[in-house]
Amino acid sequence: MNCQETRRYLLAHLDGELDAKTSFDVQDHLEGCAACAAEAKAVARESEQLVRALAGPDAPVNELERRIEHALIGAEREERRAGRKLFFRSGLALAASVVLALGLYFSLGQPALLHAADYVGQHHHCIHIIFAGEDDHDRTEHEDELDRALVPEPVEARLTRTG
Repeated sequence: MNCQETRRYLLAHLDGELDAKTSFDVQDHLEGCAACAAEAKAVARESEQLVRALAGPDAPVNELERRIEHALIGAEREERRAGRKLFFRSGLALAASVVLALGLYFSLGQPALLHAADYVGQHHHCIHIIFAGEDDHDRTEHEDELDRALVPEPVEARLTRTG
């Protein structure tokens, strides 16, 4: 292969577009000809600079890709935020429901509170007597009765009394 043919195939050779035999012939000539080898180096350098310039951050294609990526990332963030808000609101509603259910269970189902309600229902007349200004002896008896009523009754006694 001579210099003129080598120069004609030089860009295709550098880009790897030649068939194996032609590429071998061009490479063989470049190894034997200093002028063509120097030109091949210069063309390769210019080609690399051109690729870098086109692939740089100011390249229109890269700018478009960057804007698309930015938009996709923003949409993904918004989607995650919406999911977190929904999860937070659902979790908050669930927690409030659990607290309400537990509050109702413990306030309505507590034996001590039921016992206190029984006490108020059965002994309300004692309270009226104390506040009506009975003498000290009667007040002490009523206070003793109130103290006995306020002390929780053992579970066994409540079961035998109600059962």
